[in-house]
Amino acid sequence: MANEVTYADLKFRDSPVAQRIQEFDNIQEIEHPAPSPAWRWSALGLLTLCVLLLLGLASLGILFFQAKKNIEQLTGVEKNLSLQLDISANISKEKDLIQSNHSFALKKVATKLCRELTSIKQDHACKPCPENWHWHRDSCYWKTSVLNLDESRKVCAERNSSLVKIENKEELVYVASKLKAYHWLGLTRNISSDQWVWEDGSTLSPDLIEIFPERNQRNWKCAFAYLHKFLLDNCNGNHPSICEKAAGPVKMSW
Repeated sequence: MANEVTYADLKFRDSPVAQRIQEFDNIQEIEHPAPSPAWRWSALGLLTLCVLLLLGLASLGILFFQAKKNIEQLTGVEKNLSLQLDISANISKEKDLIQSNHSFALKKVATKLCRELTSIKQDHACKPCPENWHWHRDSCYWKTSVLNLDESRKVCAERNSSLVKIENKEELVYVASKLKAYHWLGLTRNISSDQWVWEDGSTLSPDLIEIFPERNQRNWKCAFAYLHKFLLDNCNGNHPSICEKAAGPVKMSW
């Protein structure tokens, strides 16, 4: 039996690498279940939502840049409009100034011409005073008949005027040239303060003229004018008076 060959089954233990390969092959052979329809629809919905969000963001970006561009254009238009308005306002001011200067110059020439005409004809149509009133500087003067002081004030008031107020020596010279008798003035004396006051409340300028009081009659408080003098009166006498009011504009249509 020496020549008998004995066969023995040998079983080798697989190596770890071989085991892993075998396991991997087994896994591949396992068939995975197919995804459910609900999951597919959810995935499709999420994808659609992402696309819509991207489109929305893109649209918002476009709108933002368009709005910014429009705002810049409007700002430029507003600046240009503001500049045009400023230019127009300046032109309007210059126009008004030119018209004002032109009107003033025209009025000055017309006034000078009218004075020359009224020196020839007292009641010329250009005169800015009522008929029978005398025109001097910026005032009109008119003589009343012989009246007491209260009556004189009333007559002047009826003609929108008041008893004359003499403000400077040049006016005093003019008024004195018209006086040929005693005339009432709009001047009275405050007994307590001993100040002479015109009817508008202003006081008599001390360097204008001196008041000549009558002897022993210092309590008299009215004044009348004669030539270049102001004399006291007891306010009860009767004299003519001079009314004064502001002259109107020279009449251009002659």
